[in-house]
Amino acid sequence: MDVLTHLLGPFPIGIWAVLAMLLVGGGLFTLFGQVLSLVSWDTALRLRLQEDSKISRDPVERTMGAMSQGEACADVIVQGTLVVLAFAGILLSHPVGFVAGIACGVIWVYVTFLVLSQRWMLYRWGVANDMARLKHVAPAMLLAVGIPGALVVVCLVVNRGFFRW
Repeated sequence: MDVLTHLLGPFPIGIWAVLAMLLVGGGLFTLFGQVLSLVSWDTALRLRLQEDSKISRDPVERTMGAMSQGEACADVIVQGTLVVLAFAGILLSHPVGFVAGIACGVIWVYVTFLVLSQRWMLYRWGVANDMARLKHVAPAMLLAVGIPGALVVVCLVVNRGFFRW
């Protein structure tokens, strides 16, 4: 963990890692991906940012799509705000960057468990005949959201002194 606190220019290595994960996870996936999902669901579907079609004959898929678009709206408002606050707060070494960054990381871990659990329960409840949805989504969620979320929390906690706490 000591390597995460070593300075590399103006910031410790762990803080650089958090900034990179906020830029990619928060900027690319949350802000760009979820805003795109609100503006053009079909484009987000083609880019595989979403998985449920609103024109599907399957009512479960249409329902999941409607719920996902609602989640995209909440993501843009809540996570988008947290990403901006975290990024600005970290650049200014302000405690709000620590708090907002921790909140982002925790949300990313939570969302990973939420999405994977939803897909698993579709199978367990007999709504889906197989676990294809879970197998399709799990690697992407873990690599793009869950693991980075946990790393954000670890890197910030290890570097809490950076925020003069």
